[in-house]
Amino acid sequence: MGLGLGQETGIIVRGGQEAEIFGDGVVMVVDGQHLHGSNLGRIGRGEPVAGQDLRVHVLVSGQRLNLHSRQVVANQ
Repeated sequence: MGLGLGQETGIIVRGGQEAEIFGDGVVMVVDGQHLHGSNLGRIGRGEPVAGQDLRVHVLVSGQRLNLHSRQVVANQ
């Protein structure tokens, strides 16, 4: 799982279970749990990565991500 944070944006990890987004921008989550067809074992440093079935979430302030299930948690 990879996280990309926009300017003035961050995450708070609570209890190692959940990440909550805060700030003015977005957090992009790239989840490669089901990645297949990648070239990761065959590329050198600086070469582009290929793969299929990546899941991407774009989250904003107040949204939460369960780090174990890798699912966005509904706001209560």
